Amino acid sequence: MSAERILIVEDDDYLRKASEIALRRAGYTVISAPTGREGINLARSEQPHLIILDLLMPQPTGLEILRTLRGEAATRTTPVLVISNSSMQRVVDEVTGLGAEYIVKADLSLKELAGRVERKLASTAQAPATPAAPPPPAPAAAATPAPPPAPRPVSLAASAVQSRPVPPPQAPKPGTIEDTHECAGCGAMIGTSYAFCPKCGRPLGDARGGRGWRADAR
Repeated sequence: MSAERILIVEDDDYLRKASEIALRRAGYTVISAPTGREGINLARSEQPHLIILDLLMPQPTGLEILRTLRGEAATRTTPVLVISNSSMQRVVDEVTGLGAEYIVKADLSLKELAGRVERKLASTAQAPATPAAPPPPAPAAAATPAPPPAPRPVSLAASAVQSRPVPPPQAPKPGTIEDTHECAGCGAMIGTSYAFCPKCGRPLGDARGGRGWRADAR
């Protein structure tokens, strides 16, 4: 048995009761209202799965009831079958524009009513759901600090100069005056008996003007 609740809003007692019987036989739970105001209240409180609404009713009219239902969040998307014999195209356009299905009363029998209700409920259930809102963007990750600069490479020649031990100075032989030359690295005046500059460690060469000497400074 179907558990769907159907609300019938119809001021004609005979049509309202006959519709109730036809839908209950089809397995639906039926509630009904003879006036528009009562129909609006039942739509709010009972939350029916579908509403069958007569258009030609005393105040409020069926069109006013439909506008009210579509203006409230609880009934904005409730399927509505509007049944009327009105042939005014303006009214038909407004009904369909409000999302209801318009049915000409003269073309519908009580035997066909349950089938129309079933098809409307099935089409509503198969309608694509409104897509969910995208999730909020993830917070930006904290910037990773840049790594410290790599140490500047030291050439093999400079490394050899820095690591080479400086030999102790050799005293000149007694009774001699030692020749001196200027170191090309630091400008110090160094005796020719030194193989390396005692100040900067630079190799000095020999007294004949090898590398490391600038000029004879005697």
